[in-house]
Amino acid sequence: MNILIDADGCPVVDLTLQIAKRFCVPVIILCDTSHQIEREGAQTLVFDINEAGSGVAGAQHLFYHR
Repeated sequence: MNILIDADGCPVVDLTLQIAKRFCVPVIILCDTSHQIEREGAQTLVFDINEAGSGVAGAQHLFYHR
């Protein structure tokens, strides 16, 4: 299990990371190039801002490239 965060519009990124750390659940942050969000303890995937719905694009990328 992983937690995926569409961080471009998520107000609780840090809270989610704290809870995920407590339960040892990996976190993947999805964001576009205008909101490059890096946090310790999480993997960040940055997608092109021109790509419609970068959070959706990120989830599709993860699903199809596993």
